[in-house]
Amino acid sequence: MFSGYCLASMSQSKGKNQHRKGSLSRLQLSVILLVITNVPMALYMSLFHQRGTEDVMYYLSKEAHDGRVRSVLFLMPCHSTPYYSTLHYNLPMRFLDCTPRWLFYLFFNEKK
Repeated sequence: MFSGYCLASMSQSKGKNQHRKGSLSRLQLSVILLVITNVPMALYMSLFHQRGTEDVMYYLSKEAHDGRVRSVLFLMPCHSTPYYSTLHYNLPMRFLDCTPRWLFYLFFNEKK
């Protein structure tokens, strides 16, 4: 949001800073800097960051195919794994319950 505002204000103030032909304006330099800094970060975030859950599910899928896994209990934050969408085997899997407490009072009439 801030970079968009600054880029818009730089593009509107063309008359103040006249540049020679062949030199880059502050707006062009800013856009180049933003692209150079954001492309590596986007690649890292989409290819490597927090990829562990996908790797675990791939490993469990191989183990289930070989018959070495009978059930899985995930002791991780709630719903942080792709679950059956990656595993593709009929294994009983469980994870920590993160249901809000008011749902238990409202729908199940029990205290947790």
